[in-house]
Amino acid sequence: MGENNFTYTFPSVSKEWVVSYQGCCWISSLVKYPDGNWLVSTTVNLTRRSDTGRINSSPVSKSPAIIRFKEGCPQSFRIPVEDPDDDVVKCRWATYSESSRQTDSFPHGVIDERACLLQYNGRNRTAGTYAVALTLEDFPEGTTDFSSVTRFSAVGLQFLVIITARKGSCTDVPLFTKSTPSDGECTEVQIGSAYKAVIEVKLQDLSRHVTEIVTSSPVGLQLAPLRQNALLGIFYRNITWYPSQYQVGQQLFCFKAKDSAGSESEWRCITILVGLSNTPRVVLGTQWPRYPSSQLGTGFVWLSIQFDRVIKKPRTLAYIRLVLLPSEHTVYKVDTLSRNVVISANKTALLFALPKAALSMNGSYAILIDRGAVVGLGCSLTDHQLLEYPPHWTGASMWVEFVPLDTLLIHHTTEAVLT
Repeated sequence: MGENNFTYTFPSVSKEWVVSYQGCCWISSLVKYPDGNWLVSTTVNLTRRSDTGRINSSPVSKSPAIIRFKEGCPQSFRIPVEDPDDDVVKCRWATYSESSRQTDSFPHGVIDERACLLQYNGRNRTAGTYAVALTLEDFPEGTTDFSSVTRFSAVGLQFLVIITARKGSCTDVPLFTKSTPSDGECTEVQIGSAYKAVIEVKLQDLSRHVTEIVTSSPVGLQLAPLRQNALLGIFYRNITWYPSQYQVGQQLFCFKAKDSAGSESEWRCITILVGLSNTPRVVLGTQWPRYPSSQLGTGFVWLSIQFDRVIKKPRTLAYIRLVLLPSEHTVYKVDTLSRNVVISANKTALLFALPKAALSMNGSYAILIDRGAVVGLGCSLTDHQLLEYPPHWTGASMWVEFVPLDTLLIHHTTEAVLT
């Protein structure tokens, strides 16, 4: 799989435009609505946005052309989508006017619009080929009520779902090893440097073998031939990519593995930031408050950490933890998606609340931030991040100092004298 592009000059930028391709026909083996015409359309708005001052950038997806599910096995497929403007993206069934397909073309599937997740119900007697037509829309950041907000753009996405007769158990599928890039991973590469990785696959049924590792990749990415390490029972392909100056920005790279029985692995996608550094890093010495209260009783103390770029909350669960040193045993944790964690008005500081009771105990503590607790425009924190700082207690006050270490570190050492 690959990509292509074209250039077109619109006669006006004062209105929405619809770009579409249509023709005949869908394959005749479809379970529902075979041989029908196909239509792929995209709606774009060329006016400058009031929030960024730039023309909107539409969502980008690297979905495979074919998704395979095992009959009788409930499964899901996360639609791989990125938005260059970091907008909220919603995935829905495409209307007939957008796709020439009825919305029940895949009756055994349900779409989680906000999570962009296609879920197969796993019922029996559902084998066959189905056409799926979706529309991806982007909305302003923070949108929760989509009915009251005008979308920026709409992008069509279409693929086939093939439900195959089950062979073996539902879990008997190719598995990626830890050496393989994780789904949702974000990495950075500069012009003139190479992005290198390896896709490794292990099979649970040793009578099978990997037949192919399918990718959807940026132009110029090189894949070595499929090889096998017989001693370890691993199949792998090496990846090398030298991006060009025309590829600066977000690039999606996706892949999956297929074995000799027709079973497929998950579809993994990673984001490669070309020519950019978008990993949020703490600005040392910017902690607030300088002297947080250590009063006993109920209630919370609010702390903040300043980052070197715009941040936002993640889509998935991640925690800020107060841990005991040196064991790193969790004393208290707060979910970054909760109301006790907020992003500052200028979107560069993380504010979070910790209970006064937890901060009143003797001992040495640290604040441990899970990977992805805050994210930049496309990249999350690079690793499990430990925030370490040494406070010295005198009476009912606490002094906090942030010290630089190799990663995002702030050690919290507590020596309390309660009077």
